[in-house]
Amino acid sequence: MEVKMMNLTQLEYFYKVAHSPTLTEAASELHVSQPAVSKNIRDLEEEFHTRFFTRSGRRMYLNEEGRVLLKHATDILSSVDALRAELQDTRQREDMTLRRDRRVRFADAALGKHRRQPREQRRAERIQNPHFTLDLICSV
Repeated sequence: MEVKMMNLTQLEYFYKVAHSPTLTEAASELHVSQPAVSKNIRDLEEEFHTRFFTRSGRRMYLNEEGRVLLKHATDILSSVDALRAELQDTRQREDMTLRRDRRVRFADAALGKHRRQPREQRRAERIQNPHFTLDLICSV
């Protein structure tokens, strides 16, 4: 028996359906097919052994269990958005630091260390960083 676990896609689809008048409109806004949305909602309902919507014709309305899930889905999706934003900020700060460090290290390697070394030792310098390796070859 295959064990299925809730995933972010299911929560995102559930959230969109909960805020849309019809499943078709939710699918359109998500840029996916209506059967894909239906399957994800069905999988989510199967995992929790409950229905989250009352269906009436083409419309779907949240029931009590659906309102409980919506509250938690909103919190989870907000936390994931905050996580993504924080990680993006961290990556941008690291990129800025790397660019600054690269210039400083290059200047140190090109000018500082090589000027202080005897001529025969000024052949090459290797600067390593997790993101790049710079081989500086100095002519003698």
